[in-house]
Formats: sequence, C-alpha cells, structure tokens
Amino acid sequence: MVQMTEGDLGFSLGGLDWRAAHPSPITAHLRRNRRSRRVEMQPIARRPERRADAVDFGSVLEICQTVHPLPRGADAPRQPGRAELPGALSLLTEPCCQRRSSIMFPVSKLPVRPAFPLALAAALAAAAVPAHGRAGPAQQIQKPMAGPRATALQITPLYVEPDPNSQRVDKVQIGRELVVAEKSGPWLRVYANTDIEEMQDQEDQPMVGGNETPPPISGWLQAKGVVEETTPNGDQIIMGAAANEEDLASNPRGPTDAAQAAQLLYRRVAEMFPNSPLAGEAAWRAADIRWQLQKADVSTLPSAKEQQAYMRPRMNEDPLHNVVKHYPRTRWAALAAFDLIDDKLCGNWEGSTKCPEKEADLYEKYADEFPDGPRTAQALYEAVYRMAVLANMYSASGDKGKGAAAANHARALTKQMQAHFADSGYTWRASALVYKLDEDIPVYGIDLN
Repeated sequence: MVQMTEGDLGFSLGGLDWRAAHPSPITAHLRRNRRSRRVEMQPIARRPERRADAVDFGSVLEICQTVHPLPRGADAPRQPGRAELPGALSLLTEPCCQRRSSIMFPVSKLPVRPAFPLALAAALAAAAVPAHGRAGPAQQIQKPMAGPRATALQITPLYVEPDPNSQRVDKVQIGRELVVAEKSGPWLRVYANTDIEEMQDQEDQPMVGGNETPPPISGWLQAKGVVEETTPNGDQIIMGAAANEEDLASNPRGPTDAAQAAQLLYRRVAEMFPNSPLAGEAAWRAADIRWQLQKADVSTLPSAKEQQAYMRPRMNEDPLHNVVKHYPRTRWAALAAFDLIDDKLCGNWEGSTKCPEKEADLYEKYADEFPDGPRTAQALYEAVYRMAVLANMYSASGDKGKGAAAANHARALTKQMQAHFADSGYTWRASALVYKLDEDIPVYGIDLN
C-alpha cells in the first residue's frame, strides 16, 4: 500500500505528467517495476507533512485502473455501449487490473485543481452513457405487417381476452388507427396505435431523451363501431362521423376532444381509402383542423404580437404541404396553400409600411397561382385592404406620390374582382374600401378631423 500526502500529488501516470496540470513544490514519480509489477514512490523533495486522517479509496473506487494501464501495444477490450475516449482519459474506463492497488489520501484542505476532477467526471460519465444508435428493448410489441386497417367510431374498451369480464388493457379513442390481427366471432384482436407521432410537432420534441415512440398496444375489442378497410362504403361512414365530430367541436358545449377526434377520423379516410374521391377533402380537413388548433395555441403567446414571423413559434406546415404535393391543381391544394399564408404575416404592423407591402404581395401571388380557387376572392380583398392602408400611411407621412400609387393599385384590384367575382361578398367589401379612398375617408387609423 502506498501512502500519499498533500505534497505527493504531482506524479507521472502512463506517460501523462500530472505535475504540469498540478504544479506543487513537492513532487514524486511513480515508477513501475516491469518484473514485479510493483508501484514505488520516489520523492524528489519534501516539506513538513500536515497531519490528517487517511482515507482508503481502494475499497470505493478501483484506482488501479489508472495505476496499471495496459501494456504498450495491447488493445483495450471493447465493451458494448461504452464511448471511445482519447489518450490518457481512456485509462480511467478500462477494466480493472488483476491485482488491486490502493492509494492513501489525507483528508485536508488542499488547493482546488479543477483539471483532474473534471477529467475524471467526464470519463466516468462517458463510460456510463450508451453508445449512439444502440438498439432499444427487444420486448416492444411490433404491429403486424399484414392485416386490414381499421378505426373506432366510439370510445371502445380493450381487453386482454375476448371476454368483457377479463382485464381491461386500455380504451381506444375515436379515430385511433387500428390493425386487425385476428377475428373471433364478434371480437377483434387489434394493435392500436397511440397516435403520439400525429399529435406532436417537431418543435415539441425534447432535445435530450424522451423522443421514443411508444409501441402500439394489443388486445381484444368488440367489433361493433369499428370500420375496416373492407367495410362497404367505409370512406363515407368515417367521413360522416368526422363531420359530426367537427360540428360538435364548433359547439361551445361540445366535447373538449371533438376537434382532435374529427382530425383523426379525416386522416383515417385519407390513409385507409387513398383512391376514394373523398381522400383529397379528408386530407385537407385533417390538416386544416390541426392548423387551426396550432394557430389558436400560438395566438395566446406574448410573441404572437411580434412583427417578424421568425420571432414567433413556427407552426407545423408539413400536413398542408403534403396536401399541395399529393393533390396538385385541386380545390384542396388551393385551400391548403391559403392556410400557409397565415404563418408569414406580421403579428403587429406597428405603423410600418413594410408589413402591409409584404402581405399584399403574398396575397397577390396566391391569386396569380390559383386564379379560380375557392379563396382567390378573399385573397384579392386582403390585398386591396392592405393597399388602402398603405395609401393612408403614405399620405400621413407626406409621401403623396406613393400614397396615390397605392390607391390606384387598390382600384385596379377591385376592378379585377368585379370582373371575375362579381357575386362575391369580398368584392362588395373591396368596393367599399375604394369608395373611402375616393372620399378621403381613413381606412387605417383614426380620423382626427
């Protein structure tokens, strides 16, 4: 056993000179005898020792990992799940040598040397962290590759066995994705997905850990109220149930989860019946409901009033982009593209002309891309309103030239609306704005006269 005191902390270990990291007037060398594998202390200088109680760390930490490194040229045994450490730090995590050694340290107030404790802590932490990409538990339930997909139109209990008196596993909510694995009379053995991936956004994922998708649950449920891919007119049945849930969501006294149920049911139509004539509408309605829920959530945050869009939390645009991609040049693609404009608008104009100019350009580009779309008249009206606002802003700042140009542009857009959307209410509203411009009535701000 080797006893070290406060002054003996400077030593050389496996080619790493700790005297450089821990300068001390009193240093020592560790010299290994290759034949006897014995560790000796060879003091260089010494000063009066400070008396203190000695603590044996050999029974707590296997210090021999640092005292007895592997022979030169020998490769350290690889252990699964252990991270690679460069240089001398790898010695801290190697398997213990065959003969244990212990070192005596005095318990006294020593100068704090942050380098070695931090290196030791980093090495131990790295050794405890599993290697990246390590496989998860093998006990997770995997849903079958084959089997008809289905969904439930009502909250249905899931049992361990096809018996209502058996233990309940969980409750299958409305619109959840099911995979039928087996049928037994009026019972179905299914794998029910939790739909966690559908309801969480990429921005909501934690930065460290907790990002694993829970496995589907398995059990038996009664077949009534379950619509499968093979059910006659299954797309129409699920579409009608989704419309009912959406109507309940618009009712202040309706269920709190009606909007989520409607979104899931619409998504089931698009996924289970991709060749149905209702697939495009169902895909857009599912994406639109999710978009509106996100929009309502973001509007409650203080950052919702920020002028720049990048200062606000970004909403998940993927479902709407998928509608535009998979159903191009359709009514549903035009509706999805109009929704996407919301995330590019300013939260608060703050009297700046940049915001109405940018937003008017966005709406005009949409009208050019979808000249006969279901939201084209509304987009043109939004552009007319912003041009009228710009006319008021420029006039108030004394820039009469830009104010007159904005007013003329608003009149030109209104004539375009009267030619193509004469029966639209948005055309009538645009005509009212032009009338105010002609009569020099403020559209934006307060009339102080």
